[in-house]
Amino acid sequence: MLSKLFSNYELSLTLYKRDLQSQFREALLGFVWLFIPTLAIAASFVLANNASFISTDDTPIPYPAYLIISLVLWQLFSESVMAPLAAIEKAKKIITRVQVPASVFILSKLMEVYTHFLLKLLLITVTMIIFKIHVGPSLLLFPFGCLLLSLMGVLIGILLAPFSLLFRDVSQSMPFVINLWMFLTPVVYPVSEQTAMKYLALINPVTPVLVTTREILTNSSTSTYD
Repeated sequence: MLSKLFSNYELSLTLYKRDLQSQFREALLGFVWLFIPTLAIAASFVLANNASFISTDDTPIPYPAYLIISLVLWQLFSESVMAPLAAIEKAKKIITRVQVPASVFILSKLMEVYTHFLLKLLLITVTMIIFKIHVGPSLLLFPFGCLLLSLMGVLIGILLAPFSLLFRDVSQSMPFVINLWMFLTPVVYPVSEQTAMKYLALINPVTPVLVTTREILTNSSTSTYD
């Protein structure tokens, strides 16, 4: 499977370069748009928290940093879920005319997802410097946590891809499902013993991977699994 996947690596790389160049070609801010949604969502929740519209328990790191790191990790997962769906949707007209494996388009889309994530790591780095968050030896495990988080999303996306081809409802409903899923995951709030959300978080398959990856990066711990 791996040999077949990487046998058309050059074609995937060509598609990746074309899509990446066209993505921000007509945007004045270019790659800055990768950071704007994360910062906007984080700012909204920080303001809501300060205005007591929402209340969060004490986080192990400053709340703005907690939000930005969590959102970047969640975006890695959500974009990994959507990558196979978007790739198959783009490829379905081509593969009926030209004999090209669908994996070429999926690999190309994943290259784009990982490029976005690597750029967003700059935002995490700046955030950790500003809020003076110290890292420990566990930082060496951070890439493995990110890889596992992404592979989980890719698996879900590949499982949904055939249904997406048969029923457009799948691809159209996924943005709503992803947003709802985010609020059922400890992304914008920590999970404490006193909240009923803890039980939903514990049966959420993304929770242990995302929380552990965040804790590895920030050298901290939470009470989610105490």
